[in-house]
Amino acid sequence: MRDIAVASGLTVGGVYAHWNDKETIWGAVLDVFHPLRKLLPVFRSTNAATVEELFSELAYRIVETLGTHRDALNLLFTELVEFQGSHFVSVFPDLFPSFVASVRETTERTGAVLPYPPEVVVRSFFGLIFSYFMTSIVLPGNFPENDESLDVFVKIYLHGMVGSNAAETQTKDGTA
Repeated sequence: MRDIAVASGLTVGGVYAHWNDKETIWGAVLDVFHPLRKLLPVFRSTNAATVEELFSELAYRIVETLGTHRDALNLLFTELVEFQGSHFVSVFPDLFPSFVASVRETTERTGAVLPYPPEVVVRSFFGLIFSYFMTSIVLPGNFPENDESLDVFVKIYLHGMVGSNAAETQTKDGTA
């Protein structure tokens, strides 16, 4: 608490006058600076005409946003490691429905989308972006970091890995 007091320019008593403990302070910080708050404007501002354009545009913009806001990822990991994700529940109901509404609106507008629950679509898409972004951070230089790589991630997400020709060309031992 002394470090927090010094960093904030308050006395320790002044810090305790506003917050009971470090966890309460953490909850307030996370509420304001939660990584999803950085991504919500990205979801709301897309003008994609098709589902493919939507997810491609979102992928690029989210990766760019996360790249310029690495501090948001630090908050995410601190929350997961130090507090076992206990504060996410306070932010989740406020933000997640907006992501779902954005996906629902776009998929309804563009049609030709399988009837997956939008909540699952948003969750799986965040999983895709998280895996792309984290492998770039954890294993730098081991994967191509270019637009083509992210395009492939999005294409796999949207269309899968097994096409009609791929299944026909595979041999009995599983090789192509």
